[in-house]
Amino acid sequence: MKKFKIKVSLDLFRNLLLIYLLTISAESLFAQKTEIDASLESKLMKPYKQYFQQGREWVYTHLNKSSYISGDDMWFASYVLNPSNRQLNLATSKLYVELWSPQKKLISRKILFVKEGTSSHYIHLSDSLAPGSYCFRAYTNWMRNFYPEKELSTFITILGNNKPDEIASNDKRKSKSKDQNSITNSDQSAEKDKGWDIQLLPESGTLLEGADNVIGVKATDSFGRGIQITAKVFTGDHNEIAEVSTNEHGMGSFTIQETTNQKYILKADLPDSTKREVELPKVEPKGITIQVNPFRTDVISFRLQTNQATSQINNTYFVTIHANGELFSNYRFQFLRNNSIQFRINKKDIGSGIIYATVFDRNFNPVAERVFYNPDLAGKGSLVFKAEPDVRDTIRMNVSVIDSLNKVDFTKLSISVLPGETQLSRFNNSLLAESILRPAVQGDIEDPNSYFEKNDFNHLAAIDLLLLTQGWRKYDWQAILQNPAPSYKYPFEAAFLVEGVVKNWLKNKTDANSKVSLFSPMNNLFIMAPVDKEGKYKFEKIYLTDSTWVMVSATSEKGKNWNRAVQTDIPEYSLEAPDFIQKPIPPSRVKEAPQEIPKLMKDAILLSEVVIEGKKTDPFSDNIYVSAIDKIFEVTPENYREFETIEKLLLIKFNVRTEHGDTSDGGSGYYFNTGRGALSIEASQQSLQPLMNIDGMRVYDAQAILDLPLEYIEAVSVNKDGFGGGIGASGGIISITTRKTPFFVNNAEATNMKKIMVHGYAKPMQYFTPKYNIVPGTREYDNYAAIYWKPELTTDNKNNASFKFFVPREIKSLNIRAEGISVDGKVFLHEQKIELPGKN
Repeated sequence: MKKFKIKVSLDLFRNLLLIYLLTISAESLFAQKTEIDASLESKLMKPYKQYFQQGREWVYTHLNKSSYISGDDMWFASYVLNPSNRQLNLATSKLYVELWSPQKKLISRKILFVKEGTSSHYIHLSDSLAPGSYCFRAYTNWMRNFYPEKELSTFITILGNNKPDEIASNDKRKSKSKDQNSITNSDQSAEKDKGWDIQLLPESGTLLEGADNVIGVKATDSFGRGIQITAKVFTGDHNEIAEVSTNEHGMGSFTIQETTNQKYILKADLPDSTKREVELPKVEPKGITIQVNPFRTDVISFRLQTNQATSQINNTYFVTIHANGELFSNYRFQFLRNNSIQFRINKKDIGSGIIYATVFDRNFNPVAERVFYNPDLAGKGSLVFKAEPDVRDTIRMNVSVIDSLNKVDFTKLSISVLPGETQLSRFNNSLLAESILRPAVQGDIEDPNSYFEKNDFNHLAAIDLLLLTQGWRKYDWQAILQNPAPSYKYPFEAAFLVEGVVKNWLKNKTDANSKVSLFSPMNNLFIMAPVDKEGKYKFEKIYLTDSTWVMVSATSEKGKNWNRAVQTDIPEYSLEAPDFIQKPIPPSRVKEAPQEIPKLMKDAILLSEVVIEGKKTDPFSDNIYVSAIDKIFEVTPENYREFETIEKLLLIKFNVRTEHGDTSDGGSGYYFNTGRGALSIEASQQSLQPLMNIDGMRVYDAQAILDLPLEYIEAVSVNKDGFGGGIGASGGIISITTRKTPFFVNNAEATNMKKIMVHGYAKPMQYFTPKYNIVPGTREYDNYAAIYWKPELTTDNKNNASFKFFVPREIKSLNIRAEGISVDGKVFLHEQKIELPGKN
């Protein structure tokens, strides 16, 4: 696995030391913590809390590999988090997952059921897919209210032996030579001197005249990766005043003391020995800046600066320390004796993670902001993995959660198991990094995991530089303070919703004197609902499986259906095609010999020709309520028009009458009379309702059967004796088998029934090992194959868990990557190479 060592250069250290000395020089007497202030409470604190009252959520997805080859299966586990407390969001139950090609064509879209904050599945990558960067998106409808759609995208790489912009199925390109089609590091070498970019970013948004200004530097190459540069800063009259060098992520900072109103220029030496000049932002004559020193173990130091021109207009300010809807501290300031104020706060008095310090003027207009990091030393959990041989070629993997306090917190983990020498475990993100950085940092973050390898000064300084250059997620303060209870465009989804309206088609208007039933035997559903005064109805929070159907029918309150027309819909939310540009694969910073990428087994496997003898299918073969003595009638295109309705079919073919009785129990009042008669004087005929089932699912209201159009019915079975039905079958048994495809579809509006195919929850899938045409023990297998994938593993009440899997006997070591989170928000990231016992 590739690891980065974060180093702080000498000039960066000097600059940080200077900032530190400036911010601890004196603690101002004019910094007053505001405990109770009516104006602050009503104009800032209350609107802020109301604005964040509706919880946010964010999705992180753990993939089983860092890259894939054509024909592979992409397995994944998604975690839905609350960014304010970094805990699983237990309210969410619906997740959309998509994969898009570089040509912005949808390859796969699935809807997944989220259980207790997590979900998992897979996407097959066809062997016809060309190599390149593909866009993977996992999102909820609700989170679209809070994040730009482009931030929902994650890019995965599909490897291959063609260039990324070549489509395998394009015959016109097959004549290219092998040299033209192979990917090597040298293919991208022509790009190395193009696209250099240097950004200069004042610490709190303003380069202020008369103040000591800190400026962040961000330098990148044409692939958006950080580059190391050295640079000097000059005044307009060519006096050198500062120097800076960037780290391996292309970030650095420098300070201009007592900034004057003139032009400043940065002159940089680039990696290709060329030079670049960049002019700093314009110096502003008025404003305020805030500097933060988060490097002490116990306190965080702040320094506010302004100038005389500003303080004459407004010398009272508020500073709010906050994050994701939680307010930690508020301070009031007055610049009375000088234009610089310092104060400190204890780290234990504020939350952990990314924190905001926002400066407001006396009218509560935001004028400056600084984002900083307060480490949570207890926020990262530890795991121990131990492999032991099991029967034959299986391995039992034992997992233990280590906690110094021996606290029991159930933990959910997802675990990728690859060969020990794999090349596909070079992940560029993690749940740990994502849960901390994503709520605050926009744009691509290069190697985010490296920031959290240690909790020392070097890593804290690197995080601070990241926030100085990329921590620009600004709150819309105008919306927060003026509209603290916003209306959200995208609703929160709790499972599926079926909704619509009922019309009286004779009167051509909605009909409030109606009721609606929903029937879906494959989802074990038969429910009824009234309509409101506008004729509308809703079935909320229902579980619907993919590739099933629901049937919705409407009747009058007395059960008549001949003049009702029902309109129905199952809302499904989706994003537009992602707006991204196919990026060339950047050259590796580590020189590696080019390799031929192996292929997996083809999508379609041709079988030998076989002779199949036809056999008539029994429509009730899986129905436990139907026996050999039942009378069965099959509905065919030739006979279904003879009966008009199921009510007439039951009467003519089985002498089963439909009658109407008591509705006090909330049902339709309809029941079937099989002619058996009452078994006692007290029992009514309605109490002898036969046992009814549709596709093997029990229904308890005859209306469910009466609502079925004949074109949707395959067969009807009636057993008047109820033999074999057990308790509840004393009135007989009526069984219905529906057909997947009706004889015809009536699209006319004047119908009381609609049948809709459902794009519902994808059925759960157990991991299956790919069928490789590469042999275990070979270099290709070691580099590109997958051994096992275990999503959503939950520890027991002793913080332990285990699982078994098959390992080819040629494999001597395993590469483990585990991620997860406990119920209290402790995040886990574990990467380890495990030597298998008895294999070396």
